[in-house]
Amino acid sequence: MPKSKLGPGDAALEPLAAELADHARSARGIKRTGLVDDAYVSTRELRFLALAQRKALRDHNLPEAIQLARRQASMPEAEADYRCDANLRLATGLRMATDFAAALVAAQKALQLAPDAAAQGAAQLELSANFLREGNHDAAEQAAEQAMEIARALHDTRLEAGALATLGNLRRMGGRTAEAQLILQRAISVAAEAKAPDIEGISRIHLGHLLGISGQPTRPVNTWPRPCACWRKPTAPCTAWTP
Repeated sequence: MPKSKLGPGDAALEPLAAELADHARSARGIKRTGLVDDAYVSTRELRFLALAQRKALRDHNLPEAIQLARRQASMPEAEADYRCDANLRLATGLRMATDFAAALVAAQKALQLAPDAAAQGAAQLELSANFLREGNHDAAEQAAEQAMEIARALHDTRLEAGALATLGNLRRMGGRTAEAQLILQRAISVAAEAKAPDIEGISRIHLGHLLGISGQPTRPVNTWPRPCACWRKPTAPCTAWTP
């Protein structure tokens, strides 16, 4: 597992993560004895920065998320997995802030730095979202398909749900309504299995919009009320969010 991978046990540190990262940065270069050295302190700073970014993105504090991600990505001590992680979050923050050109550059950098297939899949999905925002539907579809292949190879249901939601939305926007409906219904099912309420919610919004414009607003799939329930608990920003 990459060292930058965050676990559920890290959540308790999130409220203090930005402050702890600053303390760690201040501690670098101080003469000390024992097992604690600058390399250890830098590792702690990187981890606290990652936690702080996760919280800032979830809180939609985009300026802070972007600033923290740039700080992590520029640290010379950061290995590829940490720099990939930072560029991926930077891409998400910039996209949410509607700086699509800069977001695309960050997502491409994340893909270049990806240390494993899971990181490649996440970067491909972020690339797909940014290509779609730029109106390049062919590139968006290709990147989402790549993410889908990786997700299925890894049995990563969250990544698969995100790729399905993106592909379903692309089919919807392209007028392929029957195919879009099937893909979005599958996205909802996989997202529920993955316990990814953010992706389930946006998939239901896309499906509700699709059924509404295709003359099926009363179809008993409960598409519109459900997203509100999906988003009652804080969660990470959904990479499948598209216009």
